[in-house]
Amino acid sequence: MAVYKVKNINSTFSSLEFTPVSEGNFAFFTAKSAEEKTQLTQFLNSPEINQTVLGEAEVGGAHVLITSGSKSETGLMNAVEAKGNSLQLVPNDSGNRNKTWRIISMLAVPGQFLQIASSAMRKNHKTDWGLLLFATSNLIGHAITWNYGAQQSEDTNRLAFVKNKINQTLSPHTNAPESLPAISDHRKDMRDDFVEKTTGEKLDKFMEKNSIYVGEILCRYMGAFALAFPPDRWKSALRSGSLSNAYKAGRNTSELSHYAGLASLTGKTTSLFAKTEDPYNAKPNTLFDDFREKVAFRAGGWIEAGAFGTLTYDALRNPNRRISFQGKEYPDYVGALGSSLFTARYAMRNWAKFGEKNADMEEVYAHASDCLAKMPKEKLPTLVAETTATITEHFKDKHLNYGEVYSRLISELYKYHQIALIKAPTPSNILALPAYTTAKPHQSFTRYAEPKGQNIQAVGT
Repeated sequence: MAVYKVKNINSTFSSLEFTPVSEGNFAFFTAKSAEEKTQLTQFLNSPEINQTVLGEAEVGGAHVLITSGSKSETGLMNAVEAKGNSLQLVPNDSGNRNKTWRIISMLAVPGQFLQIASSAMRKNHKTDWGLLLFATSNLIGHAITWNYGAQQSEDTNRLAFVKNKINQTLSPHTNAPESLPAISDHRKDMRDDFVEKTTGEKLDKFMEKNSIYVGEILCRYMGAFALAFPPDRWKSALRSGSLSNAYKAGRNTSELSHYAGLASLTGKTTSLFAKTEDPYNAKPNTLFDDFREKVAFRAGGWIEAGAFGTLTYDALRNPNRRISFQGKEYPDYVGALGSSLFTARYAMRNWAKFGEKNADMEEVYAHASDCLAKMPKEKLPTLVAETTATITEHFKDKHLNYGEVYSRLISELYKYHQIALIKAPTPSNILALPAYTTAKPHQSFTRYAEPKGQNIQAVGT
């Protein structure tokens, strides 16, 4: 699926979505108003464009015209631009999920390497094991958050909400609304081709769901503890007998570094109380829920920013942290620069998300297509268009493209229910062919295998 925005404001449409098929295309043109829709219809029927309007839907006040034609993507784009429309390809931004986390990692990772260098440059030529373990454990945490970003959890409440909305939309069009799939069903798991996740996939899913707990908090707990209680002092602490003596024997000899480690532990513990906002949860939030969703993670980050600001001061002022370079002693400028970068990193974390809830779109498509398969065949073309509009408009925060959702629904109908919506003389009908399997692999459209069985029901003939 390729999406184009129209740059010139006097155009008869605002965007164009293109899906190739074996013989031509499906194209989805969006007009902002009813007046523009009329002009757009004339534009599409012109000999130069020659796109047949198969159906339409209203999405957020805009009008989407579903069309088919014989031109390739390049051919249609050239014809559209030759009529005075300037098109701009919209890049796929699916890789931007981790953008904020990657920006703050670019600050912190150099800082941690500077801390490692500082730990090996002490004037007494002894390794600062507390600082070394602090830096290395944080580097592991950065690798996890760089790769996974905010925690991704299933939005079961939103999934139930949109399933119910689909059922409410479609139930008036059937004589047996009770036959529609229940919102509690797991329709995708009922597919004949459903495959259980491998161990590697399950581990990846676990890390997606717990990336902040594991990478941002758990890995760094060890580092913060090592900063407060360096590992080279653990042996003597364990031999101290009482808890108070163990504390005294195990603590960092640098007062400020010790308290910076304790403050970091406090910040991480505060962040542990955080949870992802759940706006579709029917149960009202308590004050504690509001604290967990809106305050805990940010508060934990600011506590840690203060902790590492203290560590920066300690690196510059503590004579026991002086470093040796080429036979001369200096204040620990290397460690100070490293911890100041880390301080900035935690300040910037204020704008990073703790977690995101995502409805299982595979389940949404499975539920919607299973519902549509129970609709009267004469109404199906219109109901596919309306259901596509319902899903697209509900998930506008996810920036779904109408054409992508529409293509997915008709492919599911063909693959799992052997229902093909085919071109008919009336413009209200919609074209869907098995040739959709020819979509380019690098595009967002998903390939589908041929449906099982030979009893293909053609709608609209």
